[in-house]
Amino acid sequence: MVGHVPYLHLVRTHPFPLRLNPLQRQFFFAYAVMGCLVPFLPIYLKQVQGLDGGQIGLALGISGISVLVSPVLMTLLADTRFDARHLAALIFAVGGAALLLLFFSHGFWVVLILLFIHSLAYAGALPLHDGMAFSLQRQAETAGWPAIPYHRIRVWGTIGFIGPSLLLFFLLQAGGSTSLILLCGAGFSILAFGHAFRLPNVRLAPETRLAGAQIPTAMAAKLLLRPHMRIFCLAMFIFFLGASAFSSFYPLYLIEVVGVEEQWVGLIFNFGVVIEIGFLLSLGWLQARLGLRKIMIYGTLCFILQMLILGLYPNVGMAIVAQSLHGMIILALYISPIIYLNRQSGDPFRNSIQGLYTMLIVGLSRIIGIVAAGQVADANLRLLPFIAAALALITWLLFLFAFRDQEPNA
Repeated sequence: MVGHVPYLHLVRTHPFPLRLNPLQRQFFFAYAVMGCLVPFLPIYLKQVQGLDGGQIGLALGISGISVLVSPVLMTLLADTRFDARHLAALIFAVGGAALLLLFFSHGFWVVLILLFIHSLAYAGALPLHDGMAFSLQRQAETAGWPAIPYHRIRVWGTIGFIGPSLLLFFLLQAGGSTSLILLCGAGFSILAFGHAFRLPNVRLAPETRLAGAQIPTAMAAKLLLRPHMRIFCLAMFIFFLGASAFSSFYPLYLIEVVGVEEQWVGLIFNFGVVIEIGFLLSLGWLQARLGLRKIMIYGTLCFILQMLILGLYPNVGMAIVAQSLHGMIILALYISPIIYLNRQSGDPFRNSIQGLYTMLIVGLSRIIGIVAAGQVADANLRLLPFIAAALALITWLLFLFAFRDQEPNA
């Protein structure tokens, strides 16, 4: 038997249905938490907590260590003994509590510890939710029902990411402190916590699970060690070294180099995120005509161009032009890779492959990139986009000349 899922309200494929299914709503809340923090966190750490560039890089890098633990642990538990809904609730309960405590705290070490606790919880959220979406797809396919495409679910995460910036723009323009991002993030964490219990049961049927001593994470690791997957992982690791280094300091870059006032940072950031919605909705069309490999090649070129625009022309107009490339970049290097991983995966480790990739590729590169970027930022913040562009060029060459998109189990 394939799980007790009320499929009648889960199979709508319209991108903007009048009523969202539970997983779409959960993606909205989960990404809204990130939308509260990502555009403003470095600004908060500098202006409210008084940290310098090196301390900001260290705080963000140390908090990133959690990505080496949570994604693999949470997705392994979801593939074996635990209900993914309860794991999601735990993530947002702990993460929201850490943000509330941080709002009332001050000092480098306290900030570092609380950011680490929040990251330790939240780091497992996105791969866990991706695993739920792919498992739900697989359940529907097995039962012969129409499966809602992943990008029709993920697009609501993008919309959720945008919402907080609109709210925070008005709050900051009215003179509010950037510490309000913590209350906003905690509020959406509470909503995500409560809503997690309304999600469908996406656990696989018993006959699809691994038997005996087989471990889903080990099966996922074996897949990643295949020749074509090693090249894919190397290319993505190098890309995330540069991307995480620059993105972590992007808000400060806008303020200190471009000259943007803090309340406008979120809106400029989300100009590109709005464009991302259109690209997400076109993913099925693009994938049918180009394939995932070409999408990733074109997206890497867009990222290189974006970095060069920001580095060579640091003004508000060009910053907005650069953000117009954001949609293709997200589609190619953040969405397509996890779809590719799911396509290569097997049922028993469908969650674990996402967690292991997040740990080894996204997480490890993020730690190295952010800590190094903090040192570069103290010396010369304007160097960061050029470093990111150079690393992305290596990724582009690997995708173009070394990586071949093989069929699953090939």
